Amino acid sequence: MKKLFSTILVLGLLLSENAYAGLLNFGFSDKLKKISPGDNPSKVEKKLGKPDGFKVRGEFTIYNYNHKLISEWAWDRADYHIIFKDNKVTEYGMGEVRQKDIGGVQTFFIYAY
Repeated sequence: MKKLFSTILVLGLLLSENAYAGLLNFGFSDKLKKISPGDNPSKVEKKLGKPDGFKVRGEFTIYNYNHKLISEWAWDRADYHIIFKDNKVTEYGMGEVRQKDIGGVQTFFIYAY
């Protein structure tokens, strides 16, 4: 009986830990960390999804991902850009950042004695 209980406890902890880790991975910056120089456009789309827009300038192609959440801890959003040369990632990063206006007091402290 003790073995069964400990096995169920361990499985429960593992499942809850994986579920929690999945919840914390919704910021676009976390997804951007999966991109590597040299990735082709299909790999980038598989990792980040379809871009919101793109443009071609000479030998460069630019994918734009607009108004994406930066992280799981803030509601700030940003634009992200992936730049390809010869169908390989050469540059990527964050563009304009828009902070969420929460209107009012931003920090609340409670002091207890």
